Amino acid sequence: ALGEDKGVRLKGMWFGVTRKKIAANTHYKLIIKECQESCRGMNDRLVMLE
Repeated sequence: ALGEDKGVRLKGMWFGVTRKKIAANTHYKLIIKECQESCRGMNDRLVMLE
């Protein structure tokens, strides 16, 4: 019974870490997307100035 409890606790910890990683990845992707869009906007402005 003790071994089973330990396994469940480890699984719970692993799940928590994975969830945090997924959240971090999503956040990171959003930041990259925003950067790409602002870069595109800057490029458009530069092209218009030329």
